[in-house]
Parts: sequence; C-alpha cells; structure tokens
Amino acid sequence: MGYQQLPLFIICMDCQRAKPPDDFVKDRGKPSGRRGRCKVCQAALDMQRQRKHSTPEEQRAWKAAHPDKVREYQQRWNAKHPERRKEIQRNNAARRKAKQAQPEE
Repeated sequence: MGYQQLPLFIICMDCQRAKPPDDFVKDRGKPSGRRGRCKVCQAALDMQRQRKHSTPEEQRAWKAAHPDKVREYQQRWNAKHPERRKEIQRNNAARRKAKQAQPEE
C-alpha cells in the first residue's frame, strides 16, 4: 500500500468551486480520500434537511411517540451538565415566583 498524494484542489459538486482538500470532509471510501461536497455546502445541505424534516409539530409528535428515548436523552444531558441544569432550575423557579407575584387583571 503506497502513499496517495492529495490533489492540490478538488472541485465541489455543489458550488463548482476549486478548493483545497482541507475544505472537504475526509472519506476513506472515496478515491481522493475526501467527499465531493465542500464543508460549507455540506453544512448548508444539512441545515436545509433539518429544517425540512423538523417542524415543531413533527418534533412534538416524535416526542409523544418516543417518551423512553426522550427521558433517556434528558437523563444523559442532566448528568453531563449538572451546573447548567441547576441554573435552568433557578431561572424557572424565579420566573414562576415572579408570575405568581403579579396581580391578575
């Protein structure tokens, strides 16, 4: 197995611009060792896909259909971010207290 030299430039399949190999994600399965889409175009495509398949209604439906996965994720997040969790709890408590103190009209 010999060392394969990277090309000086790769042309992005989306924007059609010649860019250095470092602007492309590594991919061992490709002959050039890089993906065909540059990082900028790939990020734009990922955001577009996420927006298309992630409306608030779809998110609520998914959460309702997968309560075990939601609970597992929340437990992992809480364990990983204990200080942030405490901060959120304090902010929520202060918000509830302020809301209760407001006279109803």
